[in-house]
Amino acid sequence: MASEQTLMGIGEVSALTGVNSVTLRAWQRRYGLLTPQRTPKGHRLFSNNDVERIREILGWLDKGVAISQVKPLIGSKEQLSHGDGELGEVEQLTKAIETVDLSGIHNILSTAFREYPFSVLKSRLISPLESHIFKAQPAVRDLYENVWQSAITCLLTTFTSKRKQEKNKKPCLLVTLDSGAEYKVALKAYELVINGFDVNQLMSPITSPRLIAGSLAKTKETTLVIHSDNALPTNVLTETTKVQLLPNIQLLFVGDCIDIHPEQLKDLRLQ
Repeated sequence: MASEQTLMGIGEVSALTGVNSVTLRAWQRRYGLLTPQRTPKGHRLFSNNDVERIREILGWLDKGVAISQVKPLIGSKEQLSHGDGELGEVEQLTKAIETVDLSGIHNILSTAFREYPFSVLKSRLISPLESHIFKAQPAVRDLYENVWQSAITCLLTTFTSKRKQEKNKKPCLLVTLDSGAEYKVALKAYELVINGFDVNQLMSPITSPRLIAGSLAKTKETTLVIHSDNALPTNVLTETTKVQLLPNIQLLFVGDCIDIHPEQLKDLRLQ
């Protein structure tokens, strides 16, 4: 039995593994994947063995195995390699999108966000689904994209708002340089929230990071996160150097601009 010194609360385990507490509880209650100990007041306590088990579960999920199918595989000697499988929810969502079933999409996504870490959802659900939509016939592609992006953006906004209520988060302002980027910005906002940021957003594209950063620097320490999937304008690259010199401002970039400007932004990417 693990000693008392080696036991960890659910918050600490969540930070260690990247799996949020809601998902850890779902793995225990619904699937019997975890058996934490309890304090006299009922709080969960996890051992180092539990942490290793969580990491093994993540390995199977990263191969595309559904969470409902993981339990019989725990302890298997099969090598955990990086697979190409997509989650079964992709097929369910594809059918719901094709019939414009917004309630169905909401229900499928709500369950998936409870049961899977966001890293798994990005690689095994969101990315494959975007690929399916891209391959659709041109006559319906725009409709499918509109249905999907509208549904998940609405859900992500709700989830982000709920997670903002958690304590000890770092102040953050998320802005974009791109028009029509609501979907991508919603994804980034949620990712920032689960990485410990208290995210506020400006909905319309900005043109001058320095102007916004200068205003923010007058108040309290804040992280300014700039999103763009395009090459950055010359003025933004020029202003980036000046913004880094401002007090109280941590500057980060997210989106494809990181790969377009690897040298200029190499120290400004979200870790």
